[in-house]
Amino acid sequence: MSDIIGKTVECKSGKHYTVLECLNEGVFGKIYKVIDRNYNESMAMKVFLNTHPSAMEKSWQLETDALKCVQSTADEMNIVKMTDYGSIRDENLPRKMSNRYIVMNLLGKSLYQTLNPKNEQQIETLAFENSDIVEIGYQIAVAMKHLQSLNILHLDLKPENVCFVKVNNQIKSKRLFDGRLLLSMENTQIKLIDIGCCRFIENNSKTKSSDVVNIEVQTQNYRAPEVFLGLGFSKKSDIWSFGCVLSELYTGELLFFGGANNEHSEEVQMDMMQSTLRRAVPYSMLQKAFDLGSQKVMDTKHGIRYRKENVARIVESPTIFCNIRPSDFQGCQLYDLILDCLEMDPEDRPNFAEILEYQFFNRKTDRLITLE
Repeated sequence: MSDIIGKTVECKSGKHYTVLECLNEGVFGKIYKVIDRNYNESMAMKVFLNTHPSAMEKSWQLETDALKCVQSTADEMNIVKMTDYGSIRDENLPRKMSNRYIVMNLLGKSLYQTLNPKNEQQIETLAFENSDIVEIGYQIAVAMKHLQSLNILHLDLKPENVCFVKVNNQIKSKRLFDGRLLLSMENTQIKLIDIGCCRFIENNSKTKSSDVVNIEVQTQNYRAPEVFLGLGFSKKSDIWSFGCVLSELYTGELLFFGGANNEHSEEVQMDMMQSTLRRAVPYSMLQKAFDLGSQKVMDTKHGIRYRKENVARIVESPTIFCNIRPSDFQGCQLYDLILDCLEMDPEDRPNFAEILEYQFFNRKTDRLITLE
């Protein structure tokens, strides 16, 4: 058996799910649309892959533990709700799959899927209307604030991990002077998903750097500079990812990237981050990384630097303010927020409670449409 589509899987709990189609696939698992045979409801089932057994088991345990923590508050805090989890009977599965699974409410498309439809004829860059960004960004911030109040760091915030609630969400669009299409959603209600890369922390806001030096979290395009440097992660690392996501919703394009199939991808992205923001990584952060024994920095005749000194540097990037559309006052407010989220020193970034008070979100309307 190469896949489980079309099969009814029996779980050790006694529940049965008929698998209809594969919705998405990630490093640790596949998401399927299934029918819960007990209640005849459409659900989403994440079956974890067996390609990296120890990492898979840890990811499954982290995600189930985190979702259990938010079980009673998930709906109002914009987080996907887990309805079942456990093990599938082994004889029902192909070799590449583990027997671990999580069942959740079925959601609509992710922000990434909305901005990047699988349509070969789609050549325009897609982005969201400002009013939609207000509502989407506000809900993400509420979800992230709630997770952090429970001492849970998401550490993989990106457009792929935020889904619209409405399955068949209607989209309106209008063309801008530069050829982009601005999208306006029928319903902007979202849920935060995929908490398998999360970390639980103590009541203090930061992990011990000595425990996490050289441990990488966060997808590279949304990775905070302290993580690049091997300084560990904190609540403020998710703030950096949030700023990157907001910019992507506004422009339809990645804010930072290192290039595909580039062995120096991380070094190139670190340069791009500093060039785009016109901000250098504080020398105190480089020194701290070096003192902790991070492999991400090295001592040179010019002082401590990030990685290899002889890596070719990119051409200076346009400043981040070049992304703002002409005469877009609300866009200026958005990038004021984004710039604060993208402070190189995590101590200088706002927290999610402070972010919710920013002027950009004070313009939030009550346009959320109640699902029928």
